[in-house]
Amino acid sequence: MSPLQNTPFRSADMSMVQLFVYNEISREVVTALGELGLCQFRDLNEDVSAFQRYFFVQIEKAGMMVHKLDLNNTHLASPSASEIDELVERSQKLKQQVSSLSDSYEALQELVVSLTE
Repeated sequence: MSPLQNTPFRSADMSMVQLFVYNEISREVVTALGELGLCQFRDLNEDVSAFQRYFFVQIEKAGMMVHKLDLNNTHLASPSASEIDELVERSQKLKQQVSSLSDSYEALQELVVSLTE
């Protein structure tokens, strides 16, 4: 069977290749190759435990961050109705101030144009 011929059978001729990919793009490359369905991945470090693998430190850091975020969420209290009302009122005042400043800016721009003519 020609190696250029596509076939869905596992008995087809195969080649073992080793890819060297930068860590920054490794996830995207593996995902793209997996979605194509034209290759199989083989663990070349079968004798290495999960704790000895290169990426274990990264996984542990991510797990610690998730744990910290969960703790923060349990300690945060929901705002009361009065606090929400105060925030709504404050945001409306700020909106009015911004609108007033915008109007003043436009008036000043018109004044500058009229004075420079």
